[in-house]
Amino acid sequence: MKLLYAKTNERYKEKLQAQGQSSITLRSTLRLLIGKRGEVLKTLVIVSDDDVFTADLINTVVPGLQFTPGLEGGKPTKVWVTIPFKITIPAKEKDE
Repeated sequence: MKLLYAKTNERYKEKLQAQGQSSITLRSTLRLLIGKRGEVLKTLVIVSDDDVFTADLINTVVPGLQFTPGLEGGKPTKVWVTIPFKITIPAKEKDE
């Protein structure tokens, strides 16, 4: 998640300062199909405030996610989960 924050922070920092905003909050809600071994098999975008942020999220965060698989009758099964993601980016870092 740190890599995603760094990429997104750089992209919005100058824009925020130019507009006089103190921060921006981006949200994305993803629907993930979790496989029998807990791996993400498929990703659907449900809500996205920013397409670039969502693409970065899908490419950098989602591949590293691991879940406990769903169970049906005591056996692992595929299951859909919906997860909201939110990131707030300040115009200036605390140490600036």
